[in-house]
Amino acid sequence: MKTARLLFILIGCLSMPAQASNQAAELQQIRLQGFALINNLLAYYNPNSDGVDPRFQDRYQAARAQLIQVVPAQGELREALENLLQYLAEFEAEAGETPAYLYAHWFNPMLKAHAALDRLADQRYQMQAVAGNVAKQHELNLKLSKLLLLYQTRTFGIGTLGVFAVEMDENAFKDLDASITKGFSKIIEDAPGLTDSVERLANQYAFVRPRLLDHSQKWVPGITAYYMGNISQDLAALAP
Repeated sequence: MKTARLLFILIGCLSMPAQASNQAAELQQIRLQGFALINNLLAYYNPNSDGVDPRFQDRYQAARAQLIQVVPAQGELREALENLLQYLAEFEAEAGETPAYLYAHWFNPMLKAHAALDRLADQRYQMQAVAGNVAKQHELNLKLSKLLLLYQTRTFGIGTLGVFAVEMDENAFKDLDASITKGFSKIIEDAPGLTDSVERLANQYAFVRPRLLDHSQKWVPGITAYYMGNISQDLAALAP
C-alpha cells in the first residue's frame, strides 16, 4: 500500500508541470483572442478606414468563437467574457442603424469589458510557472496586440475612445515599440532554431512599424490590423 501510495504521489507531482503549462497556454490564448476580438472589431467598424473589409469581420467573429471555447464554463473569467459578449451583441444589433460618429457610445463599454477580462486572465497567468523562451514569446505577442490596440483606438478618432487594457502615457507607443524590437532580437538570441521564422516576423513588423509610430501619416487601420494580426498568429504558432 505504501509503495502504491508513493507511486501515486510521484505521478501527481510529475504531472503538475504539464498541467501548469497547459493552463498558462490557455490563459495566453484567452488574452490573445481577447485582443484579436477587439482589434479586429475596431478595424472593421473604423469610420476612418477606406471602405469596409469583411476579413476583419471574419477575424473578430473567429476570435469570439475561440473565446467561447477556451474560457472555462463557470467562474469569473466566464462572467467577464459574457459581459463583453453582451455589449458586442447589443452593438451588432444596432450598428446598421447607428451613425459612425456614435460608435463610441458602444465601443467604450466593450473596451472596458475587454480590459476586465484581460486583467483576470493576466492575474491567473502570473500564478503559473512560465519561463524561458515561451514566456518571451508570450510577452512579445501581447505587446504587439497592445500596440495595435493603441493605434486602432487612436485612428478611430482622437479623444473618442478610451484605452483601458494598456497603461497609457505620452511614451506608450515608443515604449511598446522598443520592447517589441528588443523582444524579436531576444527570441532569436535564445532560440537560434527559430531565427528564420522570427526574422520573417520582425521584417513584417518593420514594414508596418512606421505607420504605427508616425501619426502624421495617413491613418491605415486596416493595413496595420491585417499585418499585425498575421504576425501575432504566426508568432503564437511558434510557441510549444
